[in-house]
Amino acid sequence: IYYHMLNSGLRLPPSAGSASGVLPNPVGYNRVYVHLEEPFSEDAWFRGLSGGRCFVTNGPLLLVTANGLDPGGVIKLNPSERKSIDVQIQLTSHDPVSNIEIIQNGNISQTIPCSDKLIQSHAFQLSVDEPGWLLVRAIADVENTFRFATTAPWFIESDEVKNHISRR
Repeated sequence: IYYHMLNSGLRLPPSAGSASGVLPNPVGYNRVYVHLEEPFSEDAWFRGLSGGRCFVTNGPLLLVTANGLDPGGVIKLNPSERKSIDVQIQLTSHDPVSNIEIIQNGNISQTIPCSDKLIQSHAFQLSVDEPGWLLVRAIADVENTFRFATTAPWFIESDEVKNHISRR
């Protein structure tokens, strides 16, 4: 559902809550981490969340930049340009993660194999040639629950198209 909302042009950052008391999750199980560009305050935290400079998780820690930008960033694309995006990932997970997935406009566009290390770094180039959005997610290999992390999206814009909207 989240990807459909992004594909409809809504720039909605992800957030998290435990639903403790409704679901069998303990308080703090589902979390949102926000990158702050200023000293911590309640207002700064909410500005960071509103700007999409965040990731959500109930397990792995997923720190990612795209062209040096935190999630929520905007990457400009010139008309008829194919742009290479430098993606830097640091994954920390006590649970095994087989792959990190790059999601572009709601579809898996690239899969990065992971090792069994607790902390691992990955760097790669992603090529884009049209406006849209992308995010990075990691799903842990755990049988008894769904444990994952996902970044907020980065938005790819051109002068002609600011908001990617999919008819689907």
